[in-house]
Amino acid sequence: MTERERERERESKPEHNSPNDQPIINNPQLNQFFSKAKQKIIQIYGENSKEYQELLEQQQLLSNASREEQKQFLNLAQELSKLESKLIFNPETKVMDLSKLSPEEQAKYSQIIQEISELLTKLKQKQAKQEQKSDNLKLALWIGGSFILGAGLVGLIVLLVVRKKKD
Repeated sequence: MTERERERERESKPEHNSPNDQPIINNPQLNQFFSKAKQKIIQIYGENSKEYQELLEQQQLLSNASREEQKQFLNLAQELSKLESKLIFNPETKVMDLSKLSPEEQAKYSQIIQEISELLTKLKQKQAKQEQKSDNLKLALWIGGSFILGAGLVGLIVLLVVRKKKD
């Protein structure tokens, strides 16, 4: 898909989805997770926030992920949620206060964040490869179609020249 096609596709999509939109993942647990996460992010940051857009991107990535990758993400998210339940949210800074966690829990929290980040990066790379393969296939089909059209035109010209010479 060319950059222009991607831009048209982005423009045709709504700016954001509401928490009541149809789920895009065929996994009820992940849909429930994203529904709750959307509500929480909308409350804290708003629907037009960078955080909300990032969540939508994560949801889209996971909609194309394998069941195993979805399960891995959900397990990490659930572990993270357990630790976050101990945290206090600072509404002024819009950041969680990690001081309520023990040093071991803080290390675990950071590790889980890192694992989630690595999984999402892997999914982005996988998606980019799939898009590149799709672009390459479209290019090959276009070149093949052009070659056939060109060969047909050459054949037509030869036929017309031969008929002209006979006349």
